This record gives sequence, C-alpha cells and structure tokens, in this order.
Amino acid sequence: MKETSVFRLLNPAGIVTLAGLGLALASMFAVMRGRPELSLVFLYLCIWCDRVDGLVARRLNIVSEFGAELDNLSDAIAFGAAPAFFIYSVTNKSWMIPFALLITFAAVLRLARYSYVGLIEREGKKYFVGLPVPYTAGILFFIWAFVREFDTTVQSLALAIYAVILSALMVSAVPIRKGAAFEKWVLFIVFPIIFIYYVLCAIDFKLW
Repeated sequence: MKETSVFRLLNPAGIVTLAGLGLALASMFAVMRGRPELSLVFLYLCIWCDRVDGLVARRLNIVSEFGAELDNLSDAIAFGAAPAFFIYSVTNKSWMIPFALLITFAAVLRLARYSYVGLIEREGKKYFVGLPVPYTAGILFFIWAFVREFDTTVQSLALAIYAVILSALMVSAVPIRKGAAFEKWVLFIVFPIIFIYYVLCAIDFKLW
C-alpha cells in the first residue's frame, strides 16, 4: 500500500517546489496590483525553484512519483497560468483572453505529454519533445523589456504574437536538447541581467 500522508510524502525538494508555487502566486498578485516588473521578478525566481527542486531531489536521492506530480502541477500554474494572467492583466483588453487561455492550455498539454512520454534519446543525447514550459516565463522577460514603454496596443499585439508562437512550440514535436550550451548561457548570464533590470524598475516605486 502506498503512503497517503502528505506530510510524509513531502520532502525538501517538494518544499522548494511549493516555494516556486508561492512565487507564482505572488507574481499574479503583483501584476494584478499594477506591478508588472515586480511580477516578473517573482516569475524569474520561479524558474530557479523549478531547477533547484530537481537538483535537490537527485542530490539527496529523494526522487519520487509524488514529487514529479507536484512539480508538474506547480509548473502548470507558474508557467501556464501566471504568464497568461500577466499578458491579460498588463493590457486589460478582453480580446486578449483567448491568447491567455491558449498559453495556459498549451502549457498543460505540454506537461501532460512530458509525464506520458518523458525525454527521448537520439545518438546518446537526451531531448525534450516541444519547448519546455519554463521558457514561457523566460521569453516573457525579453518581450516585456522591449515593449513596456509602448502603449497598450503595441503591448497587446506583441504579447498576442508571443502567446501564439510559444503555444505552438510547446505542443509541437520539435526536439529540444536538454542541457544545451545556449540554455546555460541564457540562464546564467542573460536572465540575471534582465532580472537586475526588473529589480531596479520595481524599486523605483513602492515595493508592494
């Protein structure tokens, strides 16, 4: 019989996952209060929680089915619902709702397929099938950095195009190599620079 107590199933890796979920909710609350830059700061920290929880699980040898399910559910909110909430809230246009729904549905379908298929191997190298969902947050950093000073019409068009392209890539069968060099370069150099930029934007105003 499988363990049923949540408190026994939850381990340090799961706590990191829940921290990421909390940050995703904070991201949604922030953009709802008119703080898009602060929202993206929280979303950036979600990406790190998503990386760290797996690292903790492997290092401590506590990888489990429960942890994998918890991670998937957290990712659906952090990289599906939160970006969708962001693109609707910053524009406040009703015609953006279908695009917000699109990116959420695509993220959930991508996560469900990953649970079913997992990674694929080609010539001894591991690949994701379709764009991993954390990229929805990562690419949103770039998009908003360029359009934040424009009017809501330009922002809406840019974010709608972002939602369509990202959704198509997530549900596609395009192989994405795991641990590719460009991924590390973006994660450890480009994203931190943009993160600092958003932090500076956020502290120009009342923090919360």
